[in-house]
Order: sequence, then structure tokens, then C-alpha cells
Amino acid sequence: MAEAQEDMVLFQHLLFLALKQGARVEKQDLDLVLDDMVDMLDECMIDFAMTIPQFFPSKEDIPEELKEELAKLQAEGGKQMEKSTTTKSRPKRMSK
Repeated sequence: MAEAQEDMVLFQHLLFLALKQGARVEKQDLDLVLDDMVDMLDECMIDFAMTIPQFFPSKEDIPEELKEELAKLQAEGGKQMEKSTTTKSRPKRMSK
């Protein structure tokens, strides 16, 4: 139940930011607030959820150079994560 509620909050924020960006691009004011997204999603949740994948490229659409760069970044990020978890030291306690 909590996971579904978290997903709904995520959808609310995603929809709000999309509408806000669209209004900015069109040089219009957005007269909606984040709380309005609940009612909007009640009316169009399935349609909205089905459009989300359209905004993300498929693996085939990503240029090879970018795939290679992303793989390097992921590998470096993994190494940094290992390093930060193994080299973390405890904070020193202050003596009284």
C-alpha cells in the first residue's frame, strides 16, 4: 500500500513538472498547483502512465559513443561507492 502511494506522489510531481515546463515553453501562466494533480490523475492516470515511456529513448536510439561513456560513468560510480563504504571512518568522539 505504501509503495502505491509513493508511486502516486511521484506521478503527481511528474505531471506537475511536465505541465509547468510546458506552460513555460509556451510562455503561459500555469494556474494549477501540485495538489490539483490528484484530481487530474483521477481522470487520466492510465493515459498519463502510458505516455511516460515516450519521453525516454530506447537502447537502440542511444548512440554507441554515449553508451560507452555511460558504461564508464557507471563503472566509476561503482568504484567510488565501494571506496566510500570501505574507507569511511567513524567520527572521533570528543573527550570530556
